[in-house]
Amino acid sequence: MKSFTIFFLLLFVSLAVASDAQSAKQPVNSLKSRNPAAILKAEMAIRSIPSKGKACLDRFSMAANGTIRPTISNSTNGQRQCSFFINALANKLIQMTCSTVNLKSSGAELAIYGGSEINVDPPAVNRIYTSRSDSMFLFYKVDNTDWFDCKWKMIPVQQTTEYQLCRDGTSATPNGTIQRSAADTTTDPRMCMFAIIVPSDHRIQLKCSNVTLSSPDNYLQFQTVTETVIADPPAMNRVYTSTSEIIYLFSQFSNQDSFKCQWTTVMIPPLPTDNKFCREKITKSASGNIQPLMANGTNVQPNSCSFIIEVPPNQLTEISCPVINFTSPGSYLQFSGISDLNMALTPLANRVYTSGSDLIYLNSKVDLSKDWFNCTWKTVPAPSTTDFKLCRHGGTTSSSGTLQPFLDGLPTGEPRECYFFIELPLDEQIEFSCSSINLKSPGSYLRVVGVSDFDENPPLENGIYLSNGRNVLVYSQFNNGDWFDCQWKSTTCAAPVTTDAATTTQSTTVVTTPATTSSTIGRTTTSAQPTTSTTTTMATTTPLPIPFNCSVSDPCKKRSFDFPTNLKVETTQ
Repeated sequence: MKSFTIFFLLLFVSLAVASDAQSAKQPVNSLKSRNPAAILKAEMAIRSIPSKGKACLDRFSMAANGTIRPTISNSTNGQRQCSFFINALANKLIQMTCSTVNLKSSGAELAIYGGSEINVDPPAVNRIYTSRSDSMFLFYKVDNTDWFDCKWKMIPVQQTTEYQLCRDGTSATPNGTIQRSAADTTTDPRMCMFAIIVPSDHRIQLKCSNVTLSSPDNYLQFQTVTETVIADPPAMNRVYTSTSEIIYLFSQFSNQDSFKCQWTTVMIPPLPTDNKFCREKITKSASGNIQPLMANGTNVQPNSCSFIIEVPPNQLTEISCPVINFTSPGSYLQFSGISDLNMALTPLANRVYTSGSDLIYLNSKVDLSKDWFNCTWKTVPAPSTTDFKLCRHGGTTSSSGTLQPFLDGLPTGEPRECYFFIELPLDEQIEFSCSSINLKSPGSYLRVVGVSDFDENPPLENGIYLSNGRNVLVYSQFNNGDWFDCQWKSTTCAAPVTTDAATTTQSTTVVTTPATTSSTIGRTTTSAQPTTSTTTTMATTTPLPIPFNCSVSDPCKKRSFDFPTNLKVETTQ
């Protein structure tokens, strides 16, 4: 169930690839960027940009060492963009250095992704870049006037408790230190990240005994700690506790800066069922309640605090708040990890919210003693049914089922907006249809993402939609008077295809129908009108290897899609 939430978040990122990738390919002024998460999001967007052109002959390697150079010949006109991926063996990391980086053409770039140093575009000559895991990749856009020469080798994972930022990217040791290397004499600012990962029933306590930053543009940040506000920079000798089994450290620094931070690992103690914000940080209790922290009748929760409810993977959490009394403008209570899309809003009193996976995150800020809330939760088994309700269930891996709105206890005038995720095995495709759709309330809608037609709102009644892959996301806003009844079942995809040829030939059949009928690839409708067809053959360049996808799509058709958050993106299929 946890994969539902993860994929849902990744889906927002992947649908924004077109805009993110465009911005990601522009050089980033690291002196003005204090948002490492945005840079990592751009890295994810860059990963999805396909290689283009015959110039990208080499695209993947698992060799222990090697060299990568551009393959564009003097006779090639125009720039080509290519990606080159390196995967290391178990317990190995990748080190890369570039002896030559000579980019002359307008818009040329060479970027290294997956390293402990982020925002590397272009790499510095002869600087060593180390991967933060077992993979690393280059993205470059060059023409025949550009040149670079980069070499890589694989090294064993460090067995140490003393780590250096930019050299090391990850640690799984229960205690240790992380600091800037005194041997680093580079004068230009560097931006690096470090992650500490411990067992799931442990938490990390991190503090810094020395933090010296020479410039206001430089920073040291802790993320995923109990304080909702990012620690930037961390207070001297203050202990910061992680909210989960992982903690992230980001920094931009120059050779005049220094810091040294130490961490230890603690076992999660048993937590009570009566929880207080800013006192308890996480619970695994099957039931309980959460309120603001009070002391001697005075509210002592002036800051933002977070709280996590974690249950076993085969369980879900139902949470509701019998009391919500906010009068101060700055007070709030937010849920995330629930199937409701309006998760940033203050919950409605007595409405039952269900988690989309085994985690629910709560964030709250309550001003002085004017405001109060009381929320309770209980765990319920993950559904084993094939009869699902939107806003009651967050997702499924069932090969067939039905989906209807959850109207129990929904007063008229209080619409709900929720998502539902369907995920099938790799070799299966989803056939989706709705036998009944009746949305008559203002603002109500029903949309299906991940099928060959996703521009229609709502989908056609009794229309059959085929998924582009093995995932489909359904989301809707509905009210008490609305209704829909949708069904899905799995179909078998064609076997995956691979080819060693850089150029393939494909035939596209264009079907022409009269204006009175509707025909779209991937959706089945009936019509008595005659149709005509023409077949056009064209040569295209296919990246190697071909990724497995159950899609039937027109590569020349541009589609747009609106999220309920008014985010509009465009992708080219």
